[in-house]
Amino acid sequence: MKVLVYHLVKALFALHKAGYFHRDLKPENLLISGDELKLADFGSCKGVYSKQPFTDYICTRWYRAPECLLTDGFYNYKADIWSLGCVFAEMLTLKPLFTGQNELEQVKRINSVLGSPSASLLAHFHSKGNSEALALPAVCGTGLGAVLGNVSPEALDLLSKLLVYNPDDRLSARQIVKHPYFANLAAVEELPAPTCFPGKGDIEEEGEDYLLRASDVPNAGFSSKKGQSRLGGWKLLCWGEERGISGLLVPKPRRHKQYR
Repeated sequence: MKVLVYHLVKALFALHKAGYFHRDLKPENLLISGDELKLADFGSCKGVYSKQPFTDYICTRWYRAPECLLTDGFYNYKADIWSLGCVFAEMLTLKPLFTGQNELEQVKRINSVLGSPSASLLAHFHSKGNSEALALPAVCGTGLGAVLGNVSPEALDLLSKLLVYNPDDRLSARQIVKHPYFANLAAVEELPAPTCFPGKGDIEEEGEDYLLRASDVPNAGFSSKKGQSRLGGWKLLCWGEERGISGLLVPKPRRHKQYR
């Protein structure tokens, strides 16, 4: 599992360094084949340097960052890092971490674990939006350790640096790959220092192999007769019921030619 997480981090590194962020990171958009993982579905990608605000209704709710829930579209590439934390926690426990049935309940579930954000951060969110969740009573939260169960100290420490209310305090993909959680992973390599992070450019960088391309699934498509997607040997990274597999169309990026 650690190798799969590492592949995902490297995919995000390549994407962010190229000047884009995914905005819909979730298990259904991660494909695996053996011990290899690829990030797919770039239909919601946005340029890192695009002008805010963006649409606030982005990313599947369970993996949506707090700033997407609490502001009117004022967020950046660090929203992907929050989603990464949610996916990582799900891989560790085999169940989603925050499962709100609506946006207000989603914030309540986040607060019940992480505690309410500071007054200064709430004021910042309030200046960027008017969500009713900003008026929720303050709670302390149980802490991640209480809900994750028996996970390694390194995994818990990494998650605590991904699932942070303030996006400025979350690790970047470049920082994540250097975390002690990956220290005993033989495949870990030193990432090249970007000239500008995140920067614009082609995705011909370290980690590009973990972005799904059309050549990876030459016969991909959706078969209504069989009721499932043809993924060319790749499988959805999901547990329990294969959520969303019948509706998955292998991504054919529309906006950014470098993904093709």
